[in-house]
Amino acid sequence: MARKGDMASGGMEEKTKRGDYGSGRLYKRAGGRSYPANYKGKGTFYLAYRDMDGKRVTVRLMKDGKPVATLAEAQAEQRRLRMPYLAREEAEKLKYAQSIVREAEAQAAEAEAQAEEAMTIADAWGKWDGLAQLEITPGLKRHYSQWWRDFAAFCQAGGQMEKGLYLREMTAEMARGYIDGLKARGLSSGTVNKNIVFLRSFFEVLKAPARLAVNPFAELKKMRAVTNTRRVLTVEEVRALVEKADGEMRTLFLVGACTGLRCGDCATLKWSEVDLVRGIIRRKPNKTLHSSGAAVVVAIPRGLAEELAAIPEPHSGFVMPGLAKSYACGSLPHMISRHFAKCGIATSHTDGKGRSVIETGFHSLRHTWVSLQAMRGTPQAVIQASVGHSNPVMTEHYTHVSEEAARRAVLELPVFHEEEAAPEELAALRRQVAALADKAGAAALRRMIEAAEQ
Repeated sequence: MARKGDMASGGMEEKTKRGDYGSGRLYKRAGGRSYPANYKGKGTFYLAYRDMDGKRVTVRLMKDGKPVATLAEAQAEQRRLRMPYLAREEAEKLKYAQSIVREAEAQAAEAEAQAEEAMTIADAWGKWDGLAQLEITPGLKRHYSQWWRDFAAFCQAGGQMEKGLYLREMTAEMARGYIDGLKARGLSSGTVNKNIVFLRSFFEVLKAPARLAVNPFAELKKMRAVTNTRRVLTVEEVRALVEKADGEMRTLFLVGACTGLRCGDCATLKWSEVDLVRGIIRRKPNKTLHSSGAAVVVAIPRGLAEELAAIPEPHSGFVMPGLAKSYACGSLPHMISRHFAKCGIATSHTDGKGRSVIETGFHSLRHTWVSLQAMRGTPQAVIQASVGHSNPVMTEHYTHVSEEAARRAVLELPVFHEEEAAPEELAALRRQVAALADKAGAAALRRMIEAAEQ
């Protein structure tokens, strides 16, 4: 028989109150007081519990219409009464436990993913290099590496970041501060813009693997470009560069002066690209190798052909293997700058803002070649095709330039090096000049001297 609230206050009630939950609280009542279920004295067994709605219920334990007499019978009756509730409660508990486990597993998986994918500043370059997979020249890759190291060093300076912290902690404010610093140093707009473009691309490649919320360089705008073109060299300056060089450096300057090819294309020129029989060089420029991939055809002037033919066999691999290696390791620009200084040609000057502006360099040979061709009336389409300019507006004008047109383009080039005659030929020429001088009058001798000086 179940009775609500049939519970007398007693000394044991407060101590056993929490047993109302779960299987309930089994106790014994005697003389108006409550005692533990294992109380040895006489009494009646009761079970107190809470139903599914949370209400307190007290049950007098009966069996076959009579009060339960022993503890064992009371416990058996307790199990019978509470089993349906316990089963339901256990099911709810199991569901709750499963949800807790699932949540814990998800959190663990998230933490593991973050531990695996979070990228430190120190790891960033290696990750980018593996993911970008750019086919670029060693020199350009060195520039990229230096630009990244400079930005990382800036972010770590002044305690802004620790070396081991994550790439995702780099902010747009850091990016803006770095670029403002480059501008404050007086770097050219071209250098600043190259940093912006590269670093924006760098973070874009690593955005997913580094778990970046934003690309810190995404909103940075490039500076307005101010172009500082190399000046055109005089014929005398070009001759000095060629004549004061020796070995592969002489060949390098002669190739640059006679073909207008860029420094990297000259230094890495291969014999497979040189056709001495037909008198042409067919080369895919490094700059456009992975964009248009178009080859340029440049004729070989007689002086350059003789220089190349004089190089000892075998004619395989690089024409200038030593300089090709210097170009790959980045030392060639310094070698060229030293040679310009040796020839008394200034490579830079300081502008009104105190910035060093590049004035001349190997690329000046390219400008000189184009200028000399234009001065001699070479068609613009032929010049454009020979130097490999990729301006879309001009491309249609020189797409089908013939090899013969390229050959004609170099016929009027000045000789950039002294032509050496054979000893026998030289002696004969000197005898002829002496004989003419003996017969010539004063006016004729003056004309001969003026012609020789020119």
